[in-house]
Amino acid sequence: MRTNLEFSLNGGKTIVMTSSMSGEGKSYVALNLAVSLALLDKKVLIMELDLRKPSVTSKLGLETQKGFSQYVVRPELQIAEIIVRSGVHDFVDVIQAGAIPPNPAELLSSKKFDAFIEQIKEHYDYIVIDTPPVNAVADALSVVASVKNVVFICRCGISITSEVKKAISALEFAHAKILGFVTIDAQG
Repeated sequence: MRTNLEFSLNGGKTIVMTSSMSGEGKSYVALNLAVSLALLDKKVLIMELDLRKPSVTSKLGLETQKGFSQYVVRPELQIAEIIVRSGVHDFVDVIQAGAIPPNPAELLSSKKFDAFIEQIKEHYDYIVIDTPPVNAVADALSVVASVKNVVFICRCGISITSEVKKAISALEFAHAKILGFVTIDAQG
């Protein structure tokens, strides 16, 4: 997957990881991709942008700290203040979701988000963004409006074909560049 992504990105740096519905393994794949890229001595940032049900922080065993939601609403915060070490590899950093906001889609579609992505690209070889499932809320589509590169996760025995088709249609409508699909088995 890592090798295919390197060719598909064609100089790009930012990848949105999403799925059609909850429980399909997108956060799991996002974390493994980040570590896999770091093994090539690439500096990787994983962004926990599932602002409604964040799971990256808990999967990494990190203590919840200030994150993206605080950065967007507090102009005095600097990006460096919300970046934490992942604990899984020296070249993998994390930006946590932060406090769950009342309006996640608005934060992710703000001009500050676009500026944030452009600024953070200067410091990392790759940025892996974990978003909510496409069919659950519009948040992933808000991120895709700024970051076109998408890897879509499906899970054998869990993903429903009609839901996958619905999600892909929504991503295509948002002009996503679907780099590929990752299918994982039901055991993960």
